[in-house]
Amino acid sequence: MPLTEAQREEYLAAKGVRCPFCKSYDIGSTTFRPQHMAHAEELITETIGCDTCGKRWVETYTLTAVDDHPDAWTEEDNEGS
Repeated sequence: MPLTEAQREEYLAAKGVRCPFCKSYDIGSTTFRPQHMAHAEELITETIGCDTCGKRWVETYTLTAVDDHPDAWTEEDNEGS
């Protein structure tokens, strides 16, 4: 049975921490490595699976922000402040 709109809304509201079908927390990516994630235009999709009920679904990600990484800063960068 496909995901219902209510299941989608509940899954997103809970930040994707439980299976939308059986509500188990025993879920994880089946495509953990970025090279196995599907890239299409501006979207990235990742297959997620539940170890309790065996169902699988696809999460869709979009780029929403970009920031400097603190480990990339050098002493020279800090001297100008």
